[in-house]
Amino acid sequence: FGAGARCEMMAIEGRGSAPGRLDFLGGVSDYSGSLVLEAAIQLETRISIKPCPPRDRNTGGVLLVAGNDDDDTNEEVQSCKNDTTIQKSSSKECCSTGRSNDGMMNRNTKTTTTRTLSARSAQFPKDGEVRFDMDELESRASEGLDRVRLLLSSSNAPKWANYVFGAFVAYCRDVAKRYPQESLTVTVDSDVPLGEGVSSSASVEVAVCRALRDYYYEGEGVDYDDDEDPLRVARVCQSAENEVCGAPCGIMDQIACLLGQHGQLLPIDCGTVATLPPAYLPEDALVVGFPTKVRHHHAGVNTPYQRARTATAMGCKIAMGVVPEIRSLADVSRLVTPWVYERHVRGLLPETLGGRKFLDDHGDVAEVDALSQVDPEEDYPVGACLEFASKATFYANLALSLLEGAAFSDAESRHRVLTRIGELMLLQNESYNKMGLGHCVTDTIIDLLMSFGPKAGIYGARASGGGSGGTICVLCNEEALPVLEGIAAEYKTTLIL
Repeated sequence: FGAGARCEMMAIEGRGSAPGRLDFLGGVSDYSGSLVLEAAIQLETRISIKPCPPRDRNTGGVLLVAGNDDDDTNEEVQSCKNDTTIQKSSSKECCSTGRSNDGMMNRNTKTTTTRTLSARSAQFPKDGEVRFDMDELESRASEGLDRVRLLLSSSNAPKWANYVFGAFVAYCRDVAKRYPQESLTVTVDSDVPLGEGVSSSASVEVAVCRALRDYYYEGEGVDYDDDEDPLRVARVCQSAENEVCGAPCGIMDQIACLLGQHGQLLPIDCGTVATLPPAYLPEDALVVGFPTKVRHHHAGVNTPYQRARTATAMGCKIAMGVVPEIRSLADVSRLVTPWVYERHVRGLLPETLGGRKFLDDHGDVAEVDALSQVDPEEDYPVGACLEFASKATFYANLALSLLEGAAFSDAESRHRVLTRIGELMLLQNESYNKMGLGHCVTDTIIDLLMSFGPKAGIYGARASGGGSGGTICVLCNEEALPVLEGIAAEYKTTLIL
């Protein structure tokens, strides 16, 4: 590029944002293909993508800078292309610009340039800049997103970076079908609480994809999302979270953050990966998030979420014996209805089933769910997990029917409708406890809220998302807000609207 072209390129900026969400009804049943109801929140993640000057490279491989720029002890870690050797230098200049430790240019070093992808998070300033060779990312992604995960983990990248780099390469590979030809810097700024069950990770992923879309459009006038599948970006984000971040989530969060609008309930059919027309609560009703301050995470092995998903897959495989139409875990909520569960399946499922016995009797679950793996030393709540999956769609459809009937009803009728929907939320929260996704703090807060109950305008509550702490989703009316705010103050937390 000439100087003018470089200046024009440097002026390009892609911006994208996405909200977090509250899980109104459905929760972890998304991986079993159920209908769920999700509510977008006002808090959001904001992403900026800008070109940056190309960096000099004298050794090749993957570059990672970690640490605060003000910290003289920061080290740059370079993972060589063979992924087996880690070299460290006390000087960033030595590795990234070809200078020696005394600051003088090494005349024997041949300086070349490389495309890099850098990321910074306003929420984690001490992590400094995380930087990788874009050619290496592109090469790894062409082999599989799991290879990108290995690259990030071997370089000790901070966890937040997995969501940024994972969504970036997945969008470039699967949507744009190309990678930017210039070095880029991604800046992350989010007020969506981390680890509190309001989809902070999906919010980052969707915002990164939107910023990339905007960047390509600003630079080339090409809209890579303009096709017949508006949910393709949600699938791309889900694949990034599954394969790069190691979280075995369904697609609910990504769709909610992509299409959810504050003030409405978004029905998502996770089995067909489609949305239904939005639903609306009565005028004076609210969906409020009550953070418990108990953080959770779903990535990794042997988490409560992974255990519940695996238990559902185990129940699914057992149910195939009486419901042969089942082909995968995503078929469960559609084919194992509440009646089918009670009539044909319940008697086959013990309350708890040991992993070793299941493997001996039924084999593994790979044929129904590639993201589940049975641990022979673990006990699984198979019955409770499959029962939750079988009833989730029924609960969501019932809530939608009740809301539709309440649209033009009088105040007393609306109160009865909200009380019934609140009861569905409470029932699902009890199911979470049986599945191993509950938490004593969650239960204590819900018990306190419901001690005021519908008479005070608090109709129901449940653990949002994957449970195990996080945030409680509360259905209430405007008059109940002072009560919620008072209880939140006692717990030193702030409500999410």
